[in-house]
Amino acid sequence: MFADQPQVLQVTLHSSVLSQFWGKPTYIHAAVVLPDSYHKEPRRQYPAIYWIPGCGW
Repeated sequence: MFADQPQVLQVTLHSSVLSQFWGKPTYIHAAVVLPDSYHKEPRRQYPAIYWIPGCGW
């Protein structure tokens, strides 16, 4: 979906808790929006904002 956008990193994580709950391998898919300077300054640390839709906020 975001393959042509270098500032967006797609990740897929295995969830052992959800896998145990559902009784089958379950994965969480996420996208990370990177700042413009991310690839130019790889050792720099950045703050993070987590947005989880559907949590009722």
